[in-house]
Amino acid sequence: WANRRHEDGSIRLFELGKVYLPRPNDLPNEPEVLCGILSGPRFEESWRGGDEALDFFDAKGIVVGLLRHLGVEASFEPGGDESLHPTKQAAIAIDNNRLGVIGELHPKVLDAFEISGNVYLFEINLTALLP
Repeated sequence: WANRRHEDGSIRLFELGKVYLPRPNDLPNEPEVLCGILSGPRFEESWRGGDEALDFFDAKGIVVGLLRHLGVEASFEPGGDESLHPTKQAAIAIDNNRLGVIGELHPKVLDAFEISGNVYLFEINLTALLP
């Protein structure tokens, strides 16, 4: 976030890996999860502009494009994640099964980590896409 403190460019981070979800009296569940985080300007600054900030719909567009590339049509439903902005988040679902979440980090989270600007994230359980 040092670059963001100096307002130097945008951030686009993506990570793919297993997460470990504990289960009582059993081995942990280990789904393969894709996560992404985005912040900063939508485009690099140029003579055509470029100072527009990313928004929720940029993050959603990435998720829709990725899922479409995988041949999956998802729906977006109201979310309830307390770490995300209450009106700028959605649960990602397929056939009424929750697949992930997308949204803007809650201002309290941004303040706690001294992050300026809006931050958008998504998390998709890729294991849930398997037959």
